[in-house]
Amino acid sequence: MESEIEQLNARSLEADFGSLPHDELNAHWQRMTECQQALDEAMERWLELSEL
Repeated sequence: MESEIEQLNARSLEADFGSLPHDELNAHWQRMTECQQALDEAMERWLELSEL
């Protein structure tokens, strides 16, 4: 998951990123959001388990 986020971040830094079609930009940001939410949930679970 972290690798995918790194790839998405790298893509967003490329010079042509701002000129991508609207649908592609939306898909990119949606996937970024999904990945971040998954990581946040995993971190919360890890913290809960580490408190046991």
